[in-house]
Amino acid sequence: MGRFANEHEVDRWLRLAAMTPVAYEGQLPSASVPSHLRVPPLEISEQWRRDADVWLKARRLNDKPIVLIQAGNKRTTKWWRPRDRSSNSKYWPEIKWAQVIDALAEIEPNAEFVLCGVSSEHALNHAIARSVRTSRLHNLTGDLPLPRLLAIQQRALGMISVDTGPAHCAAAVDCPLVVLFGAANPAMYLPRSRYSSVKCVRAFDGAVPSMRAIAVEDVLNAWVSLSRNERPEVPNLHQLQIPSEKIAAGSGLR
Repeated sequence: MGRFANEHEVDRWLRLAAMTPVAYEGQLPSASVPSHLRVPPLEISEQWRRDADVWLKARRLNDKPIVLIQAGNKRTTKWWRPRDRSSNSKYWPEIKWAQVIDALAEIEPNAEFVLCGVSSEHALNHAIARSVRTSRLHNLTGDLPLPRLLAIQQRALGMISVDTGPAHCAAAVDCPLVVLFGAANPAMYLPRSRYSSVKCVRAFDGAVPSMRAIAVEDVLNAWVSLSRNERPEVPNLHQLQIPSEKIAAGSGLR
């Protein structure tokens, strides 16, 4: 299915859902776009919350404001390839992450900082932790299965993340979010939140978007500008218009 210029992925799939295949023309009720799904809903179960409570209490983090840091992603943690390779468009240097964390420790003097990630991201997060001065950093790589992460995101002070899955989860549960973008187009892939602010940070190396060109100050400014009472507006790029094209029977989806 074709794409409008700068059309968000969510809107594109909602357009597809609103189309009627030719083979079923006249046999189905008129399709309509479920506009409330433009910001994907995500519910946290009580069991997940209870698990997060127990886990946080065991680490004496239950009564502390928490800032989550997601530095890794699948591209960065392919163990057989160096994470700082030039082809990795989602890599931001470890020293910059460390500088952000140390600066945030001064901006948020009561906060604790948690390095998130799966087990394959341990080396990256360990390198960041070694460069950090603050004693309020917790490298909890591999100890945050998705249900626990979601429950903690829902109560966190905020998250700073590269463009990756946990950033979309944070936005979906209304965790204030700063997200770093590289080559990907934010108009198409920016995480969406119903009630909390999402700030995109992007920079260019000449005419080419480059995550490595993002300055530490850019990330800190985005964090300070987060409004935890701001209700975001989802861009109404195309009014979710449904083109006249139909899906040919048997054509499949690409």
